Amino acid sequence: MATKHYGFKRSTIHFWVNSLLIMSMLILVSCTQHQVINATSNEEDEEEVSVTLGGTPIENGIHPFAGDNPAGLITGTIAGKSYWQTNKNSDVPRTNYLYMNVSDTYLKNNTEFDVEVSVTYFDSGNGKLIMQFDSSTAAFTNAPIISFTGTDTWKTQTYLLTNAFFGNRANGADFRFSIQGGSNPGAELKIASVSVVKKVKPLPGQEISVTDPNLKFVGRWDKSSPSVYKSYWGGSYMKTNFTGTHVTLKLGRSASIYVSIDGGEDVLFSQVSGTVYLTPTALANGSHSLRITSASENDMLEIQGLELDAGASTQPTTLSTHLIEFVGDSITSGYLNSKIALSDYAWLVGEQLGAEHTQIAFPGICLVDNIQCHSPNSVGMSNQFFKMKSVYDNDSTLWNFNTYQARAVVINLGTNDNGFNVTDNDFKQTYITFLQNIRAKYPSADIFVMKTFNGSMTLPTLLAFNTVYNGGDNKLHYIDTTGWITAADTVDGTHPSDAGHVKIAEKLAPLLSPYTN
Repeated sequence: MATKHYGFKRSTIHFWVNSLLIMSMLILVSCTQHQVINATSNEEDEEEVSVTLGGTPIENGIHPFAGDNPAGLITGTIAGKSYWQTNKNSDVPRTNYLYMNVSDTYLKNNTEFDVEVSVTYFDSGNGKLIMQFDSSTAAFTNAPIISFTGTDTWKTQTYLLTNAFFGNRANGADFRFSIQGGSNPGAELKIASVSVVKKVKPLPGQEISVTDPNLKFVGRWDKSSPSVYKSYWGGSYMKTNFTGTHVTLKLGRSASIYVSIDGGEDVLFSQVSGTVYLTPTALANGSHSLRITSASENDMLEIQGLELDAGASTQPTTLSTHLIEFVGDSITSGYLNSKIALSDYAWLVGEQLGAEHTQIAFPGICLVDNIQCHSPNSVGMSNQFFKMKSVYDNDSTLWNFNTYQARAVVINLGTNDNGFNVTDNDFKQTYITFLQNIRAKYPSADIFVMKTFNGSMTLPTLLAFNTVYNGGDNKLHYIDTTGWITAADTVDGTHPSDAGHVKIAEKLAPLLSPYTN
């Protein structure tokens, strides 16, 4: 345990009486010793080690150090607390990480305890707090990523690490903090204090299979195996309600996911796999809602089930009777957005209208087939839309459209075709066939054809629409997006920024609303 610096000639009846007295004393002593041992063990499990940062850190079982270059470390005081600050934006010397090494006498090569880590950081700007720790599987395992909210106040984030190894393998430390992104080019991380406490691992919880009827999967999921359900498109999600104070996800492969509990903020769990603890801070007893979403088309989910508290259970979950299917390329998949699929106009519209939603979209894809556009192969959306998987899989099986019926389909394609010299006539003919094939799969859906935001392929798109509409499809609609966004609403002149997607959603949602009520 670490020191805190941081503290036989008697009658037969007499024989039996004496024997009983001696036995009673022995039992009392034994019970007393057992109670003392248990009390000591519980106290040890809950003992905390910590460090308060500043010009002269106060170490209580945690030794901090700066990296990559200690000379770049900045210290100071703000809002009543002293701190250490990164200096990653200077020329030299740069301090990119703040490392923390827990005393080996407190915890090392851990397999016995869960570990609770709390960090007090200054919430300034809109970057992201990154924590990486030495786990049982890797020296730099990502903890949930926390978004700054620009309150300019001190906040405390607590992580519950169920697989902390703490073998000093993170460049001589057990974990480290850094900052990612932020609109301010000079965004830096300020940390005032860090604490660590060991937690006795809970008893095995209630295992929930993917076949549990209270788990609802929205999007194109491969359910051919009763032990794992797989999705291949960004923005696919699973919903459920559950009781208890904790929930754990079982993932069959590495992926980045967003998790929302009780309708709260979607929190990023970056490149996680295996057992993923979703509630580092225990929830209140009662019923809770859960949504787990694939962050992008690169994050193919393999959900193997959940684990809840012992005695807890899933609860019935109601899905909207209306589903909107958004079809497109990088703009519809959320490329270059802060939350990728979840900050895209398609996601925003679906959420605003209270409808379920899918994003059958892939960056760089063309509408026309057999052209090598920016996507990994030459398959066009006119072909891939009808498959279960994305363009990463050339041999994907066909999607079973009896799985669900979309209430509305919104198509935004043509930007990439324009960039790869597809002729207007080829584009028009492909679009006509595409709309007719979608109608065959969704006979009752309202289908919306959007003019691309930069005007690419406007004429052949409109001609294709008119051909199908005049052919008798009166549930086909054209959306003229002229003036919805400008170059100032994009990241690079083409892809909308987060704010640009908000503007698009504000225009599109009212147009779709009559069809989802």
